[in-house]
Amino acid sequence: MFSSVDNFIVEFLNQAVLAKTTDEKLTCLTRVQDLILHHGPELLDSFLDEVLAFQNDRNQEIRRVIVGFLEEACKSEPDVFPKVAVNISFLLRDEAVAVQKRVIQALTHLYPVVLRWLSRAKSITKEMSSAWDWLVRMKGEVIKWLDHDNDGVRTLTNKFYEMVIICQTYRDEESASKESEFSLDAIPPTLKILKPRKLEDEANKLMADLIKFHGSMHISSANLLACMGTLSLIARARPMFMGQVISAMEMLHGVQLMRDFSAFRDIKIATPASRFVPGPL
Repeated sequence: MFSSVDNFIVEFLNQAVLAKTTDEKLTCLTRVQDLILHHGPELLDSFLDEVLAFQNDRNQEIRRVIVGFLEEACKSEPDVFPKVAVNISFLLRDEAVAVQKRVIQALTHLYPVVLRWLSRAKSITKEMSSAWDWLVRMKGEVIKWLDHDNDGVRTLTNKFYEMVIICQTYRDEESASKESEFSLDAIPPTLKILKPRKLEDEANKLMADLIKFHGSMHISSANLLACMGTLSLIARARPMFMGQVISAMEMLHGVQLMRDFSAFRDIKIATPASRFVPGPL
């Protein structure tokens, strides 16, 4: 027997299907998300497939809304992640950069959620193992985008690096991160699916890549500021990296001087006549 929440969800889903404008469809799907997540979370399984059908919508704004729905659903109920990992992976490869960027944001929030969920599990099922495999694949795709053509994608990837590095390293007494923040300390030694040594090695490699990106001659101003902020946050959360971060900041001054000199030299070469003032004979 349908409840009033059921009826409203069905009504808004039908309206979304028949909507003539993107705004109407967005409004309906936003209401569906609110009803399911805040008023009837037990109905998520019942309507998940109907919501997922909109991931193939022609309009990228609709697909972005679906990414947001999946993120919130998995954050409130991590057991949902194995059911939608494939869908999130599909959306990560979306042709629209705006959708890809929204998925990176979602994964930045979901990665620690899934790690915590797996770490607290009494036993690991095949579905959980498969979900972790999908998440590892998606992580591998995102970390390749630190040198993406799109500046916004690079900025979001920079934040993704920050999250992975913090999650895949150990806390110490001087860590400024929140106690609720995930770290390798939370992984029980009996858990076979997560291998702390391997995860820590990957985090160290990502840190080296991030520092290299920070010192690149071709990094944009926006990315440089974002990267400086990221490195500072990592150093506070994981003081073991403090020395590397300080060295990277010091090297930045040398890189900036080289940029300024290069720009000055280019100006002199491009406009020598305009800068030449004849002196007295």
